[in-house]
Amino acid sequence: MTNGATPKYTQPVDLLVATVSPERAAGFVNTCLEAAAFMQAAEPDLVFFPNRGAAPMLHAIQGANALDDIPCIEPLIGSAMSMNGGKGIDGGTKKAMLEEYILPGMHVGLMDESQHGGTIKQHRALATHITDNPVVTCQFQDDRISPRYCVGNGDTTRFFVGPLFHVDRNGFLDEIVIMDGERQLRRNTDAVRVFETLGGAITGPIAEVLLVGDQSPVLPPEQITAWVADFNAQGLSI
Repeated sequence: MTNGATPKYTQPVDLLVATVSPERAAGFVNTCLEAAAFMQAAEPDLVFFPNRGAAPMLHAIQGANALDDIPCIEPLIGSAMSMNGGKGIDGGTKKAMLEEYILPGMHVGLMDESQHGGTIKQHRALATHITDNPVVTCQFQDDRISPRYCVGNGDTTRFFVGPLFHVDRNGFLDEIVIMDGERQLRRNTDAVRVFETLGGAITGPIAEVLLVGDQSPVLPPEQITAWVADFNAQGLSI
């Protein structure tokens, strides 16, 4: 590392501790749990979290056991990584993939991260077209960006603004790869553990050993210990 360059952290625990303040990590969890409480009250038949971007939200919510009695699915409708780089999919293909889980007449929920808002607008419209019912929607807007589309706050919609530090950072995300023409999930199990552990703070202080899991951090142990202590001191407001 030269000229003050930021090192490239590949393990989720290193990436979290080195680049995300305990305050922003707690803010992320609080927003996820607030959204989960709204979704829980709506009692949809299922909730879909589009993978890749919404996966950390789902894992934090699962760590808090906040949607245990509502089925949650992760359709692979995010950008995949092929040998030639990122590969998106068209609306018709997304609709067909959603129809594997969502049926006409169902009442469904959607929880997703938002940058400019176009993708969540599309996913909501597709689910509405399939079900012919309003889609209970929680839009989690990145607080670093002003959206061009906002679902607003109504009977079936909530708009949240908070720290989406995981967006476009591969160390925090699963991979969607294309193999033999099919989209397949490569689960980032270390990231799952990190976000589930953060969500678990709703029941009390998190344990450093759970956050680290099977990872071999490059950061000094005392730096991780200090970060965990600061995170535990934040408390969760939900």
